[in-house]
Amino acid sequence: MPQDLGFQQDLAFQFRCWRLQRVGWVLLTLVLCGALIGLFGHGMLADATIHDASGRVRVDYERFLRYDRLTRITLSISGLPRTFDTIRVQFHDRYLQDITLQNIVPTPAKTTRIADGIALEFFVSSDDPAILQFSASFQTIGPVTGLIRIGDHEWVRFTQYVYP
Repeated sequence: MPQDLGFQQDLAFQFRCWRLQRVGWVLLTLVLCGALIGLFGHGMLADATIHDASGRVRVDYERFLRYDRLTRITLSISGLPRTFDTIRVQFHDRYLQDITLQNIVPTPAKTTRIADGIALEFFVSSDDPAILQFSASFQTIGPVTGLIRIGDHEWVRFTQYVYP
């Protein structure tokens, strides 16, 4: 019958096409589900929080973000002795190579260049916790390792992924 109509059928080719279509549907569904849960931006997978070993420092950041788009990094510092009137926050050079700090709230009282990055000093009140917000844009694409330290404590390390 197909020869009577003037075309030929290739069932093996047709089955390969159907299989490829189904694989495409599955991949499209996975991408859509990933977008809905925040794999490519805002959502429950996108927002992350990490604590240092002592539990005094909490860093809130976005895991997945876009190149040259503004993002916010929030530091919450609690449990400091009441005798401290300043907090020293250090950003490592490796992290600073990948980001541009745009806005810092509150404004640092002092900014100092140190051997492995920059140190920002902030005046704090006796209220607990101290909350510092940094707005930054990323100047690189791919995985970026964030390194932030409060005072002489250990470095808080976190990873962000920057999409084009």
